Amino acid sequence: MAYIGDQYTLHAVGAHEAGLHAYWLDRANSSAGTAISNGIRVIRSLDELPAALTR
Repeated sequence: MAYIGDQYTLHAVGAHEAGLHAYWLDRANSSAGTAISNGIRVIRSLDELPAALTR
């Protein structure tokens, strides 16, 4: 099960802690300077999602 959300702490971290494959949809490229937890993948647009799901 995968969860894609646009809020890092609420969506991505929450999904990861619940045992889901977590994807942070960071359209604003605000991840610069953010320590991304292992197991959370960052995508910039939904166009990247199909390829990310097959990795």
